[in-house]
Amino acid sequence: MINKYNYLTGEILATYETIQEASIDNNMSYHTIYKMLQQKVLKYPRDDFYFGYDPKPRYIIMVYDNESLELLKCYKNIKDASVGTGISQQQIQWQVAKDLPITQNRIKGSTTLFFKREKISY
Repeated sequence: MINKYNYLTGEILATYETIQEASIDNNMSYHTIYKMLQQKVLKYPRDDFYFGYDPKPRYIIMVYDNESLELLKCYKNIKDASVGTGISQQQIQWQVAKDLPITQNRIKGSTTLFFKREKISY
């Protein structure tokens, strides 16, 4: 059984018997779905869903308030985080690449938001 999962929540959206059935139903090529099934960890998603036999570990962009360090929202990739927050993709990429620790003594960035890439497994 091939499952179609929501990228952020991990809930099952649909179930298919074959790759071809999933390909036709989602208007995607057979090869695209086959490659997705082979990946062990998802890092750079383009869609709001993914295919797998079981839920896969995947990376998301977490957005925190820079002052209170409270989690505000999660996005599937840097592009969506940029559109959702109005912060440039370059600034988000810089913060993600630096991977600064989340502490009260953290150096404040140039934005009021703090971005971090985290791995989720649910």
